[in-house]
Amino acid sequence: MKSLDWEEKGISIDGKFLSNLRFANDIVIFSRSTSEAEVMINELNEAGKKIGLRINRKKTQFMKNLWCEGEKIEFDGSLIAETTSYVYLGRPMNMENNVNEELDRRAAWVAHSGLPKKPPTN
Repeated sequence: MKSLDWEEKGISIDGKFLSNLRFANDIVIFSRSTSEAEVMINELNEAGKKIGLRINRKKTQFMKNLWCEGEKIEFDGSLIAETTSYVYLGRPMNMENNVNEELDRRAAWVAHSGLPKKPPTN
């Protein structure tokens, strides 16, 4: 990723550009438009190919806010699916900051595994 020329790509936060978040095999790319995102994902794909990595098309999606310019993103000859939410590091993310999905997930977890037991008090 360091070989990519993304110093002026992404979103500006306090005068610095944030273009991506990375954790293990998950990458989130930030851009000002779908056309910029398309360039960035294709550049990332080419850089990855040079070292034997590939982007999983089935897991690749994009999400945009109401102010985003553009409608679609093409990656390696096919369109990337748009989504309204995704899970990053175990936390559902969406543009509305709606926590209902996270509450449902936690309620299901508690229903499946039961409430945590209180340690005995002496």
